[in-house]
Amino acid sequence: MTEKVQPLISVIVPVYNVEKYIKRCVESIMRQTFTDGIECILINDASPDKSIQIIENLIEEYKGNIQFRILSHTKNKGVVAARQTGINEASGKYLSFLDSDDYIEPDMLHDFYKEIERSKADIIIADYITDTEKGSTYHRQQARQLPKEALSDILTDKLPAFIWNKLYKRELFLNKDFHIPENINMGEDLIMNVIAFYHARKIAYINKAYIHYRRENEYSFCNTIDNNKLESQKSSVDVLEGFFSDKDDKMDFYVPFMEAKNRIKTAILVMGDNKLRKKYQKIFPEANKYIFNYDVRSFKQKLLLYLNSFSPLLFRYYMKFSSVKNSIFKSA
Repeated sequence: MTEKVQPLISVIVPVYNVEKYIKRCVESIMRQTFTDGIECILINDASPDKSIQIIENLIEEYKGNIQFRILSHTKNKGVVAARQTGINEASGKYLSFLDSDDYIEPDMLHDFYKEIERSKADIIIADYITDTEKGSTYHRQQARQLPKEALSDILTDKLPAFIWNKLYKRELFLNKDFHIPENINMGEDLIMNVIAFYHARKIAYINKAYIHYRRENEYSFCNTIDNNKLESQKSSVDVLEGFFSDKDDKMDFYVPFMEAKNRIKTAILVMGDNKLRKKYQKIFPEANKYIFNYDVRSFKQKLLLYLNSFSPLLFRYYMKFSSVKNSIFKSA
């Protein structure tokens, strides 16, 4: 009897309402040059459109070596639950996450696997490309090998907390610290990366872009953000507070964590409606003294945070008569 070989890489793809983009996403996985030992787990998060039908047709016609599986939720649970289902069912030594409206270059899995085996790293980071209606932009990432340095960069947003331009050892998500509430629908990537990078021993970087991150409107953040997502970002800070609370080295990340709080507070104060703004105007007072510590945010964002800390009433008056909602993030 032949012993079952553990897959090398599990690619996890949540699927919900993406019939316009899912064909390109799945085909980019099928076109990988490295296919032996690859499984792709697609999680149907109760998608109401034809996304799953499109996937099933593609799999039926596929003649390659990648093992495709479709798992289904009976009701929509959100991206956190979908990814967790994928993690629970994955059997690969390494995990790759892909959003179903994005796509990847054909040599990504080959290069990721080759580098993580060569370097003996726990996490691989690669560059990425943003595709908008105006064109494409290349994004170079921070090249850090020490996980603590990379974790600080994630908290300060010097290293964006995306999970889809990385390859992770699966064991990083199997420890007791890894728990993300299903109700969080914004800020989940930050939590996942903080936990993974904290437990990693070595990071490796590939100076090449493989992921095409789709943004139809380059300012879509400003157009799709809502109070629920902003509340979710506040909840992500609460989760991280709990994560760091029992860590002996938590003070190593204190100042970078203050920057994360200021960044999320900025989003709430600028993008939230008046009710939400009032509710959270005084959150994270401990972070006020660190407003000007980092250069990641724009000077305009820093000034608004300072104005809010100096005089909340004056800040509310300014926001009432100012149209900064879009401009502040365009200049960030």
